Amino acid sequence: KGRVVPAVVEDALAFATTDRDRAVNLLEQALSEASGAQRDVIELYLVEQLRLAGSADAGVRAEALAGRASGADREAARLGAALVAVGDGDQAALATLREVDEKAALASQNADRFLFLAMEAARSGDAKATGSHSKKALAYAKEDPTVKARVEARLEQLARGEPEPAPPAETAGDVLTKAEAAYAAGDREKAQTLARRAADATAGAETTRAEGLVRVLSAPPENPGTIAVLVPMSGKYEAVG
Repeated sequence: KGRVVPAVVEDALAFATTDRDRAVNLLEQALSEASGAQRDVIELYLVEQLRLAGSADAGVRAEALAGRASGADREAARLGAALVAVGDGDQAALATLREVDEKAALASQNADRFLFLAMEAARSGDAKATGSHSKKALAYAKEDPTVKARVEARLEQLARGEPEPAPPAETAGDVLTKAEAAYAAGDREKAQTLARRAADATAGAETTRAEGLVRVLSAPPENPGTIAVLVPMSGKYEAVG
């Protein structure tokens, strides 16, 4: 059974071809109102639009979704997180790019998956695999003009033998954004590690945000099962309640 895509996702994908921020905002709003099975699907497309927009928290949110979704949505979220990791220079994540079924992934995910695999094949001198992966990357990229232009440009560079671009440098602000996303996703351990890194590297208002998050995470987590009971005073304090 294929993935059932809500109408709001179709609308967002149409906006994304010319205005990705608008698509993200639409999906964020839809997610806040969603429930049931549609929620994971909407969040999957939202996280992918965030990845394509270069959002610093896309990888953290994809990991969180992979941890609670199921079936094809879980696999697509795993792939999304791996694409962010490979883009950041983590070559170990290439294994996930090979594992996830094409049918489970979104088109833009497959476009970048096969682009990365084409680049890896070129590094190893495997011309046949480079050509095969390149064709798939181009085929999947057709649905999004921005993705198509980026994939075509990189494959042209690859054909000319130009070196791969270096992964973008991660800023302290990016680390703080990831920390906040991890905290929102319930991953306190990861959030604390990232928040401490951000607190050591940021300045000004971002330092205050990072240090505040560190303080919150250093406190014991709230226990929703704890019940506080107010008992009326007795004896000599009875008069005050």
